[in-house]
Amino acid sequence: MIALTLLIVVPMGTFVYRLTYEPIAEASTLLLIVAVAVHFAMVGLGLVMFDAEGSRTTAFSDARSISAACRSPGKACPWLVGTAIVLILALYFYFERSISGKALRATSVNRLGARLLGIGTTQAGRLAFALAAGLGALCDVLVAPITTIYYDSTRAS
Repeated sequence: MIALTLLIVVPMGTFVYRLTYEPIAEASTLLLIVAVAVHFAMVGLGLVMFDAEGSRTTAFSDARSISAACRSPGKACPWLVGTAIVLILALYFYFERSISGKALRATSVNRLGARLLGIGTTQAGRLAFALAAGLGALCDVLVAPITTIYYDSTRAS
């Protein structure tokens, strides 16, 4: 289920970039307005598709100790802590050691300078949105068994 979720959500991230941000990538003043509009559109689509009622999924493990640790408010869930540590290390090594990670950093600092150095800024934007969509989907999948998820993800119980 996790792999299927990632296979569905990651291409949606690149699609959102290609549809909304790529045509206006050079107009910096419009990016904030478009970002707010995309947010409201996605919240509206979430309301239409998932309804206003919350949803909770089943836990990953049947072990009582893990389930109890995830349910109690004072303790951190081992799945979340372990995944967070792995993701932090993976992102660190990706942005510090890989060519594409360094290209993403260069593009975020200076788009024109990155383009002059031969970095494909359009591809960097698509990759950034794909990474963000993948990380968001993975984190949502891990948090869903612990809390009630609503269509706008602003309130939890």
